[in-house]
Amino acid sequence: MYAAHLVTPTSITGSKSCVNSDATLSANPPAASGVGRWFSDHFAKPTMLLASGLGLLFNGSQKSIQMWVDNRQKNKPVTSRLDIKHIQRNKKDLVRVFPAAIFLAVPFAVPLLPHLFRIAPGFMPSVFVTDEFLTKKMQVLERKRTALAPTLLADLTAALTASVSSAGGSQAELLLRRWNTLLAHPARATESDLVSLQLLLRDHANIIDLPKPALRSFNRFVGIAAPIVAPQARLFAWIDWILKDDGLLRAEGVNALTEYELLEALEERGFIHLTNQTPIQLRGQLSRHLKFTKVVSDAILLRSRAAAKRADHRAPVPTVIPAEDVASMASMVLAARALNIHSRV
Repeated sequence: MYAAHLVTPTSITGSKSCVNSDATLSANPPAASGVGRWFSDHFAKPTMLLASGLGLLFNGSQKSIQMWVDNRQKNKPVTSRLDIKHIQRNKKDLVRVFPAAIFLAVPFAVPLLPHLFRIAPGFMPSVFVTDEFLTKKMQVLERKRTALAPTLLADLTAALTASVSSAGGSQAELLLRRWNTLLAHPARATESDLVSLQLLLRDHANIIDLPKPALRSFNRFVGIAAPIVAPQARLFAWIDWILKDDGLLRAEGVNALTEYELLEALEERGFIHLTNQTPIQLRGQLSRHLKFTKVVSDAILLRSRAAAKRADHRAPVPTVIPAEDVASMASMVLAARALNIHSRV
């Protein structure tokens, strides 16, 4: 990852530095004057960050082009998660670099970052991410998602209630009562409780048929910009990628991730608790999420295969999750986030 080296493991987790403090103190220059600090904070540092970030973007783009050439000319597919994420990150950075460069070039822009991250969490390209920027972004996201979680659950409950009332059915009504019981005691909600409600969420709260208020809550919680534009398609693309990426992470292991990559993965999956966490705690959250999506995906696939066999025993055995079940997984994952199921040990 071409941006990871900008971030050290001290600002988010509070880990101790391995650098000798006496040597550091002796190497530090005398404190600058007030004018010097002001000039450094508002002009020199943003300029250096802009220059180094553009250099990283150039090097990252070269690597992406080389992988594309190898794929086209040598039929060498990109299969590792590291390379796939590099290409994704590089494409996003190329789209974001121009507005971000203009923003950084404006004096006094850095103090406005918390407000910017609240409105557009993904505005800053990864090549411009520093400890300071990452800390501010995670703090803003944690506060924002904490505030949005009750709204998300309320909108999801309203959608479930309206759909079940309209469709009827004793089984759906039973599952809805179980959902309401779960919400009445959210601190006691478990992964098993949510897994048992997958059929309810599939039939009455998948993102294909979700009402606009719930769709808006989902998009805002995930951090999708302009949530009124193609909300279903963008949420489906999000959960489809998350499920595929979960498979890559299970194959390669969460221990292979740097702290930056851990935070990136947790942020992408809608986690709330992103600050004041040790690397072990971050990996624990992600590992519990990976186990959860594996259990649900396997149950869905087994049910799909059994249904296909009943319909026609000569039909091919399904190897992928049906689209409607993929759509329901968005509700499953975001409900787990809002209930903090995987953030509790």
